Amino acid sequence: MSNIFIATAYSFTVTATPVETVDMPASYLNNIQPGDIFQSSTADSTLEVDLGAAQSVNVIAALFTNLPADATWEIRAAATQAGLATGTIIQATAAFQMDAFPRGDGRSHGLVYLSAPVSFRWWKITLTGGTVPGGKLRMGRLFIGKAFTPTYNQSYGGGYRYISTTSYAAAKSGAVIPNPGAAPREYQAKLGYLTEAEAMTELYDIQELAGDRTPVLVLPDHQNPYAQRNLMYGFISIREPVLKAAFNTFVSVIKVTETI
Repeated sequence: MSNIFIATAYSFTVTATPVETVDMPASYLNNIQPGDIFQSSTADSTLEVDLGAAQSVNVIAALFTNLPADATWEIRAAATQAGLATGTIIQATAAFQMDAFPRGDGRSHGLVYLSAPVSFRWWKITLTGGTVPGGKLRMGRLFIGKAFTPTYNQSYGGGYRYISTTSYAAAKSGAVIPNPGAAPREYQAKLGYLTEAEAMTELYDIQELAGDRTPVLVLPDHQNPYAQRNLMYGFISIREPVLKAAFNTFVSVIKVTETI
């Protein structure tokens, strides 16, 4: 079991080889909404990513893909683009999917979480799609960033709920007619602290990290066998710490609203 992490992504430019499908460019991988989909012209793709400057990174994630269980990936990093061919291996060739339990809608995630951050400007991600449906690799978001881990793990009782956006109309006959809408999830958890200073410091750290404008990647436990389903990509809010008088400790509540 591992502690919850909250990560924000760096902005980047990216090129794909072979070329992307027309109107589904690799640049979409840097868009906030995963509905802006990059599509390769084949089942495979090599992405060369420029962060603009060397950045401290410990999370690399390829999100909302159509990559199946037999897909693989390799990640390298270097100080220069020319150095990528023989760059530092961050992830040796391995299965792409985080685990055997992808999202219910079939959109799989790949995640590499590094216990010690590394600092590079250039990144090369080589994806081999295997038996990818339709023969073309698709991806909704590439996330390269730095994770923040709270001092203590989330309190017991953190959980998910679905927020339905479907509306209904009742006909005179009594029939109920749905107007289907997406059902994103919401995740809420409590972060506990022994002192007010700890609580306030992390309140400001999280607010400055993401605020309400920058999407985050949140995972309660990256070692959980269902981590791929538990992974949340969305927007975070955090409440001011409150005193739990019975225990003389402090608690802040975080809430993440998923974007799908």
